Amino acid sequence: MWKKLLFIITVLVALPVTVHASDGQDPDTVIKQLCEAKWGDAYGGQEYCLEKEYRGLESIQEFGTRYPQGTQEYTILANCLEKWTDSIGEKSFEMVVYCTNRQVKVYRNLN
Repeated sequence: MWKKLLFIITVLVALPVTVHASDGQDPDTVIKQLCEAKWGDAYGGQEYCLEKEYRGLESIQEFGTRYPQGTQEYTILANCLEKWTDSIGEKSFEMVVYCTNRQVKVYRNLN
């Protein structure tokens, strides 16, 4: 799993959409901090959270490939990344994916 995560993070570095926290933390650190803050010493909850967030991170990388810069879908992705970043720069990658999927679906239905 960690090799796959390292690959995803490496690909994300090249992704034009910023998925790093504002203080320069890598996505792995952001995910761990998010899940620790959310679940505290409930380690089963942390594990579940980590799995969901890593799947979200992988989906965001796929969105970056699928939605080229300059498209409305790319703008939606960027907006969802911004929307689901809290005041200290932590992102909920799972919610970014939900937001992006929902907004892209509605956009396409309207157009």
